[in-house]
Amino acid sequence: MGPLRHFAAVMTVVVALPFFLSWLLIHPLASVWRKLGGFAFIFILLFLIGTISGIYKLHNVQEDLLWFETNAITVWLSVPCFIFAAAMASFYYKHLDL
Repeated sequence: MGPLRHFAAVMTVVVALPFFLSWLLIHPLASVWRKLGGFAFIFILLFLIGTISGIYKLHNVQEDLLWFETNAITVWLSVPCFIFAAAMASFYYKHLDL
């Protein structure tokens, strides 16, 4: 596996889950985080660092990711997904302001 694909696989497996969990931690407790101010950012950052390092240490990531190989089926299945995502992004950018 090439180094770029290996890095992308590690980032997907190790980082995606903690960021999803942090979303579940942040949004339901938004009023609590607003009261804490800057300490909320530090707490969430420590949560992310702890969960990412914990997942990376608990799993032997290199052995688990050997199956992240590219083949024609996955490439052709991803093309419609990218086209749909680009169409949705252009639609939303036309209708939303910063």
